[in-house]
Formats: sequence, C-alpha cells, structure tokens
Amino acid sequence: MGNADTAITGNITADPELKYSANGNARLSFSVASERRYQVNGEWTGDTSFFNVVAWRKTAEDAAAILEKGLPVIVKGRLEQRSWEDKESGERKSKSQILLRNFTMGPKQQPTQEIKP
Repeated sequence: MGNADTAITGNITADPELKYSANGNARLSFSVASERRYQVNGEWTGDTSFFNVVAWRKTAEDAAAILEKGLPVIVKGRLEQRSWEDKESGERKSKSQILLRNFTMGPKQQPTQEIKP
C-alpha cells in the first residue's frame, strides 16, 4: 500500500487548539472547511466538506503561532484513519484526519462568478 498523501484548500473553521502530551510533545488540532462550487441549470451552488487536521511537535508549534479562525490555508499531509471501541457503548468507531506535514497560507477564496463573453 502507498501513502495516502493529500492536499486540502479551505478556511480554518475555529482557532486551532494546542496541547502538550504528558511527555511534552506538542499536538495541534483544527479543522478546514473546503467548498466545491458548481453550476446547476445556470445557477451557482456548492457543497462544503470539513476536514480534521492534526500536527505534532515543531510543526504543531509553528502552525499554532500563525493559524487562526477564518484564515485561508492549504494543508498537505497524510490521510489517516483511526478506529477504537467506545468504552460506554462497546460500539466500534472510526475517524479520518489529515496528519499535517506542511501548510501554506492560501489565497482568499472569492465567490465563483460566471464569465460572459
């Protein structure tokens, strides 16, 4: 199996949360909203997807110093899925997230407009 490398462009949905593990490793978590715009019968519409992002150690600390709610960003990393058993219900749960490798401040997303000749 190969790596599940991915890149997502969107806006940060809330201020990132920086925490430290018991052994002192920095962990930053945040989410990115990415909008896909398209036309249906001449009218613009769109769908928004939300992606959880996690960064560790120096990447986490560097990102925490810059990123904040609303900023446009391009995140690059590895898509991973975690699974566990819920202690209360015994139900199997899973979660997909992007393990941040690096990021770039993205361009401010402008609403898509139809260009007429």
